[in-house]
Amino acid sequence: MPFYDYVCDSCGSEFETFHRISDSSPVKCPKCDSLQTKKQISACGIIVHNTLMQSSMREKSKRELDQRRELAQDYGLETVRPMAGNSFTTVYDEVKKQGGFVKERMAANKEKENAKILAKRRAWLPEARRRAPKKGRIMMEQKAREESAKRTIRL
Repeated sequence: MPFYDYVCDSCGSEFETFHRISDSSPVKCPKCDSLQTKKQISACGIIVHNTLMQSSMREKSKRELDQRRELAQDYGLETVRPMAGNSFTTVYDEVKKQGGFVKERMAANKEKENAKILAKRRAWLPEARRRAPKKGRIMMEQKAREESAKRTIRL
């Protein structure tokens, strides 16, 4: 028998009870014994006892996982999230149908990202070269100070 959530109109308390789906008699509130109760909408769990249904669900999830791997490997699409109203299979079929276009677009985006990274490196390199002699001079001065400190301790 399933569990149902109810709310009492008289005292406002919320409670849970279980009864058959076919029972149509009003439910009493456990606090005030009132019959003015309303059934609330609540989440339910579905348990599949049919082994055929379980195996078909497993097959579907395995097929979707394989299709996701294929999209990642062939087209570089790491995450695929269907928009509202679409299923993963429709998205997969569209990508397969327009495969060349998707690949070209992904390659173009990859080239743009690589160009941005290269531009950052090119902008960073002169600054690093400018700082390198200064850093080297600072390190040599620090080493000289340490050597002089060692000599003063020995005397």
